[in-house]
Amino acid sequence: MRPLTFFMNKYYEGLKTIYLIDNILTSESLQRFIKYLPVCTSLTEICLDYNDMSYTDCKYLSSCLSDNITLTSLSLSYCNLPKETGIYLDERNSQTHSLYVNGNNLQGDGIMELVRTCAKQAEYDFAEKMSLSKEVTVKPTTPKASPTKKDKQKKKKAKKKKPTPLPKAGPWVVKLHAADNGFQLQNPGGGANVIDCMQHIRKLIVFSEYLRELNLYGNHIGNLGSQMLLESLQARQKGSCLLNTEIFSIYHSLFLEIIF
Repeated sequence: MRPLTFFMNKYYEGLKTIYLIDNILTSESLQRFIKYLPVCTSLTEICLDYNDMSYTDCKYLSSCLSDNITLTSLSLSYCNLPKETGIYLDERNSQTHSLYVNGNNLQGDGIMELVRTCAKQAEYDFAEKMSLSKEVTVKPTTPKASPTKKDKQKKKKAKKKKPTPLPKAGPWVVKLHAADNGFQLQNPGGGANVIDCMQHIRKLIVFSEYLRELNLYGNHIGNLGSQMLLESLQARQKGSCLLNTEIFSIYHSLFLEIIF
């Protein structure tokens, strides 16, 4: 781990992706690696699959990445993450384009915490757009005078190339993969957890204009959870009549793999 941290400290400017898959990292070496992440200001992807991470490790990772604005993809699949880490994964999920946490032990509580912030923000944004669309329809339209040739020539001269807009501030998520996380009705108190969790997932599906992939494969959510997902997808499809259809143009690409 020392050669890697030395490299990160020296060549941090051009470092964009880090893949450490199944390296049998100890908690000490993992935290040493995480410590140097803040200096990598151009980092966009981190993959730590198949490395055991404790609650403390996940908390430290979230803390060290709190000021990062370039990271777009974080993969922590099969890292043996407990459900208590959901609150810290939520902090990363709300700032990251793609989050992969397949094969952990987040259960209903962890997944609920994982999507809580993004779901609330998506619902708020949807309500804001609906209120704005109502204001636009109420406002009377005033006829505009047709532009003259001189006006057109002035516009052509003044027209300049617009700079690339910065990505919208979060919380938002495009890809969330949380397959096989012990999310099932058979767990003690699992029924209530599943319903509460599915309500948050429902908000995310219905209201988020950014969500494109959601993988819940291998989570036994039962008939009730499946019904809630179906209603969520139907509501999302109907939303194309209420908002700009471009938002929902790739609705068909949203996939949900469910076992019940």
